[in-house]
Amino acid sequence: MNIKAMKLFLSEGSIGAHLEYFRRLRLIHSANEKCYPSAKCETAEDIMKLQIKRAEKIRLISNLNELRLHECFFSSFVELPRPVREIKKYYTSEEAFCYELLEACMLTEYGFVYVALDNRRRPLIRTVEKYRELDVYAKPLLAIDVCEHAYFSDYGFDKKRYLRSLLSKIDLSRLYPICESK
Repeated sequence: MNIKAMKLFLSEGSIGAHLEYFRRLRLIHSANEKCYPSAKCETAEDIMKLQIKRAEKIRLISNLNELRLHECFFSSFVELPRPVREIKKYYTSEEAFCYELLEACMLTEYGFVYVALDNRRRPLIRTVEKYRELDVYAKPLLAIDVCEHAYFSDYGFDKKRYLRSLLSKIDLSRLYPICESK
């Protein structure tokens, strides 16, 4: 978690609310693991193997995905972003990638926008408005909370200003951690 970087675009009150919600998600996840010790509830695949009702599986997967996205959100930012050359293979520039990310966020009313690499290591921008819709095989490397509660106390209804502030601190090196920076 890079709370220091998040303080550059969110108030301590907003961050505190996010952290409290995250703490509750972890408690629910911990309780789920105790209820279903055979699966440990670490992946959606583990949960799908459980011999329980489908509705219960969906609830468990939803919580797990929400937890994963929030974990990713808290670690998606840095105080001083570094350029990442690798992203230019698939987008004309980092700015073009961030613009695509901004557009996806503006079009998503609720939930998360996340970035995962496909099997060819291309950064794919995905949206998830219901946590059970997260691709069970996707490993989010960057995540942006676009729910109104994420920014309202600091930015009011100005979602675009929140996103621009946030994107100026996004850590693109999380997509290609072994690549050299400029």
